[in-house]
Amino acid sequence: MSTTVTTADARRERNAPAAARLRRIRYDRGLTVAQVAAELDVAERTVYAWEQGHARPEPATYSRLRTLLDTEDGLWFGEEGPR
Repeated sequence: MSTTVTTADARRERNAPAAARLRRIRYDRGLTVAQVAAELDVAERTVYAWEQGHARPEPATYSRLRTLLDTEDGLWFGEEGPR
């Protein structure tokens, strides 16, 4: 097994709770991936990557995402923002 696969797997595992929460909140707000992507000026595949735990939004985008989703709570538990 390569280090890259191990690192990617660890990242997905670490991000899994936040990714699931992001997906649930987006769904609960009635927003599509396309709508979120358009509002944040990112690619749809970027939103999918967040929701699958492959990536986290950049700090400026993260702030706008929280505003868009109308959530005061951080999405990444125990953090003020993504790292």
